[in-house]
Amino acid sequence: MDTMYLLVAAIFALSLTSVESNLEPRIVGGKKAKISDFPFFVSIRTYPNKYICGGAIIDDFWVATAAQCVRGVSPNNLFVVAGVAALNETGDRYAVQAVQIHPWFNPTMKTNDTALLKLTRKLSGKNIKKIEMTKEAIKDGKDMELCGHGATGYPFKNASINLMAIELKSIANDQCSTLHNRPITNYNLCTKGKSAKGACVGDVGSPLIVRGGIFGTTKLHGIVSWGTSPCAQGKPDVYSSIAAIRPWIRTVCGC
Repeated sequence: MDTMYLLVAAIFALSLTSVESNLEPRIVGGKKAKISDFPFFVSIRTYPNKYICGGAIIDDFWVATAAQCVRGVSPNNLFVVAGVAALNETGDRYAVQAVQIHPWFNPTMKTNDTALLKLTRKLSGKNIKKIEMTKEAIKDGKDMELCGHGATGYPFKNASINLMAIELKSIANDQCSTLHNRPITNYNLCTKGKSAKGACVGDVGSPLIVRGGIFGTTKLHGIVSWGTSPCAQGKPDVYSSIAAIRPWIRTVCGC
């Protein structure tokens, strides 16, 4: 049976020293990304400097990530780094004031796998920008993009020091459910890449987006939640759906 690539500190909370010693410049099937193309991306870390997850800036003081990343972690032990595309770049550090985990988060099924981090100061600076959140569920077959610092493949020996990006396509939840042989709720959305392309351990919490084109607005649609091991072997990656949890987000931060 396939095993979920649940990103928890015990599995992939790598210090920058250990990350740098096991690097390949890509995630599974990805390409190196510029932070100017993903200015809403942040890396979430624990002190003194341990990367645990990706996240997305959704408002001046707020970052969205996966609940599994920060469940049981004190806000005093968390900070985010913004404005840089590599884990060994200094970037701008922001301390975390509070952690809000979705009240219906199910750690076993990974439903409602979303958390909001309130920072102690306003996010601002070069290549630091919030992303608009979608209000509409994604349609099947939509072109999407994912960025993150995920592992390059199974068995998770390599992480990417560089921010990587990959193009994926959304698939219907019923098809996703069939391929995983388990329920996929409306609080999730799924993507599927070509063979040997997809999310992996270390990408959890990272943003899934749809580009707005020349005249449109780039929007946040999902937060990486789980997939199967080995990574990128034909089964869909599963995300928390921003459209589905938007009402809760609004009650927490007014975003």
